[in-house]
Amino acid sequence: MMIRLLNEFAQEQLAPWIKDEEVSDAVFRTMATIPMEWIGHTEREDLPFDVEEFFRRLREGGVQNG
Repeated sequence: MMIRLLNEFAQEQLAPWIKDEEVSDAVFRTMATIPMEWIGHTEREDLPFDVEEFFRRLREGGVQNG
C-alpha cells in the first residue's frame, strides 16, 4: 500500500524503477527496510516514513527497470 501511495505522491522520482507499469523488486526490497510510524486513527498530511531516506537507499542499492 505504501508503494502505491508513493507512486501517487512521488511518481517522477519512482519512475526509473517502473517499467510497463511493473514496479521493480528493488522497490519492494527497499521499502521493507524503511522504518514506518504507526498511523493509528489520526489524519496525516505526509507519508508515515522518510521518503528521502527511501529514495537514497533505493538509489544506492536498487536496480532500475527503465
